[in-house]
Amino acid sequence: NVSLFTAMFKAVEDRLNAANDSEYGVQSILLVEDNVKFYSSYLPTLYLELWKQNQSLRGETMTLRERMLRMKSRPKVLLCTNFEEAADIYSRYSDNIIGLITDAGFPRDGEHDPFAGVSFAEHVLSDRPALPVLVQSAAP
Repeated sequence: NVSLFTAMFKAVEDRLNAANDSEYGVQSILLVEDNVKFYSSYLPTLYLELWKQNQSLRGETMTLRERMLRMKSRPKVLLCTNFEEAADIYSRYSDNIIGLITDAGFPRDGEHDPFAGVSFAEHVLSDRPALPVLVQSAAP
């Protein structure tokens, strides 16, 4: 799937550029998911929606330079696969995080914790109560 490969490259690029881009105020969406099947479906969808949002800016009255800057500063998607990685990324970029999408359960301290996502969401919301958070799970 071409969109999956594009999304994976974008995810790697977003992670590599996060430190530099955050200094300029570029925002990020934090995605915490350990299942390849699920993040392989989320990433193309997220990037497509971000692309559509940027394309909608074409109708706004902006100079060419302003449009290019807006397109280059699209929100980044930062994928994490365990609690410790998510906590580290959140602590580094918390001021730039505009939303959290998390699985209900994922590895914490090297073992699967079915409530790690809920714990992480509670941690984030204690720091940023107005941050949009989506907790989801394939488990019943």
